[in-house]
Amino acid sequence: MIVEIKGFDEVRKRLDEFPEKLQKKVVRQGLKAGINIIVDEAKATAPVGSIYWNKGKSPGTLRNAITSRVATKRGQPAAVMLLTHGKSSRGIFVKNDAFYWRFVEYGHAMIRKNKKTGKVMPIPFLRTAILKKWQMAVEKAKEYIIQRLDEGLR
Repeated sequence: MIVEIKGFDEVRKRLDEFPEKLQKKVVRQGLKAGINIIVDEAKATAPVGSIYWNKGKSPGTLRNAITSRVATKRGQPAAVMLLTHGKSSRGIFVKNDAFYWRFVEYGHAMIRKNKKTGKVMPIPFLRTAILKKWQMAVEKAKEYIIQRLDEGLR
């Protein structure tokens, strides 16, 4: 999901007054502050099962796997919400292996002896977190950037 934000003209003009290195640092920190609001909401709404429900995974694995980072996409900083799962690119096992997050988020078919026997209903926790908190996250990022620029002037 990509959100285009209007009203950042004031922030952009103020950013242009500072060196490029400082601009990037402040924008990245602002994006991180904004995406953390969505991550916190996703963690709060992520289902937590029992040890039996998770088939050997400790309760809270899905919740603990939700994280964020700020990456550079096409030369521009972008905030990304991640769910850690599987192995890393170096073959190192990931502690919070929540490979099943998409089955929880979108639901899945139940199959027994090669026959579809039913459907497990989705429990959307990521989409609801994004839809509920994206405006607050944008405002937080904007406020953070403006605050840091004001501090830089002093």
